[in-house]
Amino acid sequence: MTIAEYLAQCLTPYGWKQLPVFPGSVRDARLMRQSQGALLEIDHRPARRELWLWIIGKDWDKRCIGFEYEDKLQFVLQAIVTMQDKLKIEDYFTAYFEFQKVGGKVAIIAWEQFPEPAGTQDTGFNQEAAVAQAQAAHAQIASGGGGDPDPVVFPGQRVAKLSDYVAIMKRMQTGDMMGALGAYGLDMMGWGSVAAAWGGKLGADPTLNAKFTKMLMG
Repeated sequence: MTIAEYLAQCLTPYGWKQLPVFPGSVRDARLMRQSQGALLEIDHRPARRELWLWIIGKDWDKRCIGFEYEDKLQFVLQAIVTMQDKLKIEDYFTAYFEFQKVGGKVAIIAWEQFPEPAGTQDTGFNQEAAVAQAQAAHAQIASGGGGDPDPVVFPGQRVAKLSDYVAIMKRMQTGDMMGALGAYGLDMMGWGSVAAAWGGKLGADPTLNAKFTKMLMG
C-alpha cells in the first residue's frame, strides 16, 4: 500500500476528501476537510517524507504546520484527527505546540517558503472554486435534487454502490476495521485500491461527495 492510499484509508472516515494530484507535481496526495471556521488541507511530499497541514481561514489567510513523520506517520495522523475540529487560524500556535508532543520534527512553514519548482505546480485546481462547488452540491442534495441518492459507481465490483462504501466507513468508525473489510471480501491490500478509487471519485464529483457526506452522517 502506498502512503497516498494509507492517508486516504485513515482519514476518509473522518470527513477528509481526497483531491486530484496533477501529473508532474511533487505531491502524491492531498486531502481536504471543512472544519469549524477553517478549511484544512493535508499535502504529502514523499521525497521529503513530510506532511504539510494547511489551516486556511477567511480571505484565504493560510498557516502551515509541517511534519517530518519518519516512523511516526500513524501518530501524526492520530493527532491531526484528534485536533481537526479545533484547528483555526487564531489557534495556530496552540496547535503547533500540541503537535510537538507527537515527537519528530514539527515546523511552522510560511506558505511562500517552499514554492514548487517551475513546471510542477498543480495548475488548474482552484481551491476557492472547489469549495463553492461543494457548497452548491450540498444545497442541491438538501433540496432533494442530485438524482439517485445511492448510485452504483463501480458496477460489478465488491464495493459498487455508495451505500456499500458508507457501510464500510461506518463500521470502521466503530473500530472494527477487519470486520468491515471482511464483510466485502477485502484484505488490507484490496482495501487500499478500493479506498483510492472511491477517494478519486469523491474528489472529482462534488455531488457524489455531498451524497456521501449526507449518508455517512445519517
